[in-house]
Amino acid sequence: EASLDILSHVEAIGEQTNWDEPETALDWHNSGVLALIEAEYAPTLEERQAYIDLAFNYFKEGFDYPLSALHYGLLLNLIGEQTTALNQTFSTLLQYLQPYFGKGETIPAGLIYLPQKLHGGLEKILSESNGLLQSYLMIGMIMPEMRLVFYTETRWLNLANSLCPQFVPNIIKQALSHIYVRQYEGL
Repeated sequence: EASLDILSHVEAIGEQTNWDEPETALDWHNSGVLALIEAEYAPTLEERQAYIDLAFNYFKEGFDYPLSALHYGLLLNLIGEQTTALNQTFSTLLQYLQPYFGKGETIPAGLIYLPQKLHGGLEKILSESNGLLQSYLMIGMIMPEMRLVFYTETRWLNLANSLCPQFVPNIIKQALSHIYVRQYEGL
């Protein structure tokens, strides 16, 4: 039942998107997500690169939409630009998300792309009808995948779990991280 609701929600987002001539930041964002999905299934390396370049351009055009900025950071991380990706993700958190945290603001929901290893959280994000809530959930899932020299795994997971407390893989990673560094009070 939940999957059917999510599919109809995704279908509604798709129907509201101007695919042929994107006008809004949300249109550009959704086009970028579609380009990322196409890149994942592209049969040749050249086609994959073309779709990735297209996604970058679409996300840049839709940068005023928080999910677009997050996907831009995620894409940077996926191609190995971890430092730039991390800076972009933090910037998105501070510029777009923090001012709205807990204020009940809403923006339209958008399509979501997550790498295969994070698909466990995809259904939860797609079920949200508020783009800001989708953004909070997404940032909580992608931040632990990014590395920063002075930010430990445990700190990343603490931050991610505060943004996305229901994402079980992060909770398990955080518990294991506390055990590994012998911080049993964190359990």
